[in-house]
Amino acid sequence: MTSTANSLSFLLSKTKDKKYWICQESVCTTYVHTNIDNIFIKSSGDHNHLCEPQVVKVKQFRSNLKNRAVQEITAIAKIYEEEIIKSRLSTRTLATLPLVRELQPGLLYAQRQLTPVLPSS
Repeated sequence: MTSTANSLSFLLSKTKDKKYWICQESVCTTYVHTNIDNIFIKSSGDHNHLCEPQVVKVKQFRSNLKNRAVQEITAIAKIYEEEIIKSRLSTRTLATLPLVRELQPGLLYAQRQLTPVLPSS
């Protein structure tokens, strides 16, 4: 699972009573500890990289696209088009988005994972 704060992305690692958030940039050593209710406990390190808001927006777009593709039976190309309109991305960010034909195989795979297996007899 990932989360964003101030256009920086964090990966989540959980235990029974704490959440450990680690910056997604491999060269960054920043981490944050929260309890299960996301109440801050402590943090360490400083970000040694610039945040890229457009990267976060593309990740959010892809996440929304996958969620809809798994939950709906609408054609993936139609969902892609609707999400682009709904997201109101800048032309600069739109230029970095993958095309629907590049995303479609992965989205179809995610849909198939939820399809129940047919009984053998």
